Amino acid sequence: MNEAIPLSEVLELERCARRDAERRLDAANADLASALAELQSAQSKLVHSDKLACIGQLAAGVAHEVNNPVGYVSSNLNTLGEYVADLLRYINACRTLVIDCANEGRTIVESARNVETLADAIDLDNVVGDIEALLAESNEGLSRVRKIVGDLRDFAHVDGPDLALHDINQLIDKAISVAWNELKYKADIVKEYADLPPVACFAGRIGQVLLNLLVNAAQAIVDRGEIRIRTGQDGHDVWVDVSDTGCGMAPSTIERIFEPFFTTKDVGQGTGLGLHMAYQIMRSHDGEIRVHSEVGMGTTFRLQWPISGPTEGNKVDDDANAR
Repeated sequence: MNEAIPLSEVLELERCARRDAERRLDAANADLASALAELQSAQSKLVHSDKLACIGQLAAGVAHEVNNPVGYVSSNLNTLGEYVADLLRYINACRTLVIDCANEGRTIVESARNVETLADAIDLDNVVGDIEALLAESNEGLSRVRKIVGDLRDFAHVDGPDLALHDINQLIDKAISVAWNELKYKADIVKEYADLPPVACFAGRIGQVLLNLLVNAAQAIVDRGEIRIRTGQDGHDVWVDVSDTGCGMAPSTIERIFEPFFTTKDVGQGTGLGLHMAYQIMRSHDGEIRVHSEVGMGTTFRLQWPISGPTEGNKVDDDANAR
């Protein structure tokens, strides 16, 4: 007959087993925390990488948009240089006439004729009228350059972890400005903006989503069509619709568009991360991105999230991702 194991030994064995289990659990928790940190770091890098890829894709178009106003400002400056030279000649002739008048010299009539002849030769009336137009056009061109560069800087800048109130309609306008060279040859842009309150969001990330949707909409249009952007408020939420008259999508494509690395574009034309990142960014704002599309009937994406911004938990997650 087997001898009974003393109760003290049983309890000691149980304590040892419990301590061993706790050590394994602590180790597992540490591994999970490390894996989570790595995933958050990878997600942050993917977001930044996709943003830079999108900016890189648009860089040539932005350069073209900048070159246009810079080109005519440069041309205007050359013309203004010629006008200034002519005006200096005219001013010198007028000074000679004034001197002759002051001295009551015999050359007054001859000097006056020289001034009149020179005024006709340089087309003085046209020069004076054109100078104001050239200066106004040049100032407008430089303002366009400043706006394009400023909008591009806002999108290329890796925004910090600060949540702030922003004008969503203004964010959309900046996204359109950055993507304009992609859009203007493919679609007419129709804006239907509602009067919205300031919305709490991470502006750089919402801007990235808008930029992706606008570029995708343009690329979905074969010849020329329309991209319609609507904004509105639904209770405590704000929403943005981006609709196109492009080729649309089949149900089988719609089911997969938010998967990472899934793309219907040719090799080298898309990373397959744009819509996946859009989905993640909207989740981090306690929001959602929905799509409605039919083949041959175009596509509408809707972004929706709370006006007050994400909850505290998602703010923390976003702070980690930003790092």
